[in-house]
Formats: sequence, C-alpha cells, structure tokens
Amino acid sequence: MMAIKMKPLEIISPLLALAALLGLWALARPVFNVDPILLPSPGEVARAALEHRRELGFAWWRSGLVALSGFGLSLVLGLVLGSLLGLSRWMERIFQPWTVFLQSVPVVAVAPILILWLGPGLPSMIAVSCIVSLFPIVNGTAAGLQRTPKERLDLLRVCGASPLQTWWKLRLPQSAPLIVAGARVSAGLSVVGAIVGEYFTGTGGRGGGLAQAISNCQQSADYPLLYAVTACAALLGFAVYSGTQFCGETLLRRLGF
Repeated sequence: MMAIKMKPLEIISPLLALAALLGLWALARPVFNVDPILLPSPGEVARAALEHRRELGFAWWRSGLVALSGFGLSLVLGLVLGSLLGLSRWMERIFQPWTVFLQSVPVVAVAPILILWLGPGLPSMIAVSCIVSLFPIVNGTAAGLQRTPKERLDLLRVCGASPLQTWWKLRLPQSAPLIVAGARVSAGLSVVGAIVGEYFTGTGGRGGGLAQAISNCQQSADYPLLYAVTACAALLGFAVYSGTQFCGETLLRRLGF
C-alpha cells in the first residue's frame, strides 16, 4: 500500500495558525476589556477541560458513535439511492425533485417526527445524523454515474456485461472522485446531525453526549466548560472529516486517480 506523505509545511502551517489564534484570544480580553463571562481565557478553558476530562471524553465518544453510525448508514443509503437516480433517467425525473425538497426541510422539523416513529434514544439520533449527511452522497453518486464515458459503456455492452456488472466494474469506480467529495461534506454534516439529534432525542445526565454537555453548561453558567465542550465538538468534526479524507484519498490512489 502506498504511504501518504505530508510535507513539513502542511503540518506546521495549521499549528502556526492555531498558535496565532490562541494568542489573539489571550490578548483580546485585556486589550478590549472583554467581560470574562463572554470570553474566558484559553487557560481557564484548558483547566475546565482537564477537570472534566472524563465527562468530556465520554460525551465525545458517545456523540462520535452516533455520528459514525449515521455517516455509515448515509454511505450505504446514498450509494443505493444515488445509483438508482444515476442509472435511470425516469427515476431521476420522478425522485430528483423530491430529494431537493427533502434536503431543504429543516432538521429541527424532522427530529420530532423521528422521535414519534423510533422513540427517544440512540436510533432517533442516528436517523437524524443520517438524514442530515445523506444528500451529498446521493448527489455525488448520481452525478458520477451519469458522467461515465460512453465509449467504455459501449465496450462492456459489446462484451456482454450485465447492467449489474457494468455498474460494479465501470460506473461505480469511475464515480469514485465525486462520491469521495460528497462523503467529505457528509462527514462534517454527520457530526452536526448527531449533536442536533441529541438535543431533541438524547438522554440526560452523565449518559448524554456533547449536546447534553452543552445544555448542562448553559444551565449551570459554566462558560469555560462550555467553550471546552464546543472545542470537543469541533475536534470531533475534524476527526471524522480527516478520517474520511484519508480513506477517500487511499481509495482514489488504489483506483488510479
């Protein structure tokens, strides 16, 4: 397997940007006389994170499980639905307007319906995450399948390949770049969907995820911890996106892109 090498500048540049951001953050309060409630210092946020590291770690893991489950489900459903839309013109004409319509429905309106159908708890949270992250994969798969070179399709048709063999051997591999691009977008959206789903369907107390931790911080007015939880949510999104990007680049290299 080909190793993915990163240049030193690609590693150092984000770290320098982070250091600059933390420096500006630390200077903002004394320079502009910002209320500590509105903007805790980086040190206060770090101390809050260390004091509550076990709770934050559990919440991070629980939200990550929901996000990864929803993202995995959206990959499967997105490939199936996108393939149906990409391989059949009449199905595209029938269902494409409905996919656009469903994509525009706010998730806050869908979540109560999912609670009614699936009940409160993990299934509803995973369903919300899946719905939010589904459509970029559907659109990427459908667009990729429709851009398969006609001469290659004709060649497989002459060789007697079945539609299923053509889809598996030619259309799907040729669609990989657009599918991977859609998956990158869906990776970040799955975390958003997981946290939004937790607000509506999650369990409370120590068993909750990041959304419950944010709600607890608001109720207790623990603003340094609130910033720490927000940072954990951002790190979760970054981790899911980076993992998806790494897997996608590895797949594209194996396919020769």
